[in-house]
Amino acid sequence: MQSLRELKNYLRRLSRRWVLWLFVLGDAVGVIASAVSPNIKLPLPTYWGLALIGLLWASFQVYNELLSQLPKNVPPQPDLNIELIEGHEYTYTVRSDRTNLQENTPMATIIVHGRISNIGSAGLDVLSIKSAFESPGGPWILNDGDPRTIDGTNLSTPVHLNPGATVLCDLHSDIRPDPLNSARFAARIALINANPPSVPVTISVEAVDSTGRISDFWRGFTVATRPMKDLYIKLWEETDRKELLRLARVPDPGITIQKREQIEGANQET
Repeated sequence: MQSLRELKNYLRRLSRRWVLWLFVLGDAVGVIASAVSPNIKLPLPTYWGLALIGLLWASFQVYNELLSQLPKNVPPQPDLNIELIEGHEYTYTVRSDRTNLQENTPMATIIVHGRISNIGSAGLDVLSIKSAFESPGGPWILNDGDPRTIDGTNLSTPVHLNPGATVLCDLHSDIRPDPLNSARFAARIALINANPPSVPVTISVEAVDSTGRISDFWRGFTVATRPMKDLYIKLWEETDRKELLRLARVPDPGITIQKREQIEGANQET
């Protein structure tokens, strides 16, 4: 609809150009003259050429008119695009420190892999990047994420982004089992075993432009908690914690997680 309105506006402006009608009138006079006196008949390309000259001339006048109406000295507009790395959006890991494993459940980490691109017309200095999770609805607490480079080092700010530039970053968030007690945690895993909830996460970026104006940019995503649940079940399998697998109501500790997902999916379909 917007394109149709713009086309109507252009044609209306074009129809008001006297130079267009001058050449159209010239063509009409030539057609009439050739009909009255065949001796002065002009070649057909001549008529088309005159009409084209009139159209181009009138179009150029409309272009200049519209150009003169554009605001002058428009300041560059800052804009950032925030997205996750396609096919590699996030990764779960369990902490390598497994002290007190018999009593307490080890903490985990989710790494959200982000891409931030300057799609505006102004250079920006990125001041901060963070991720914030809503309540996950399961037996765990997800903390806000801190940014790091893709090789794991802390991302130092500011990060200057010229128009068209991109920065990749990993947002590391601690995951604390709630409760920490392994038996209580495993029993609560059973409550979400069939359908682990997804968690909304917001990535926000604060940036400043060359004029000193500070802007906030953000975008929401959703991450699945199923891989996190499977991570703990795999840990209990590797450490032969059959009692925790029983509390978590794992159908058969002897089969793989992938096979169990297929069985659970088939049960849900029926």
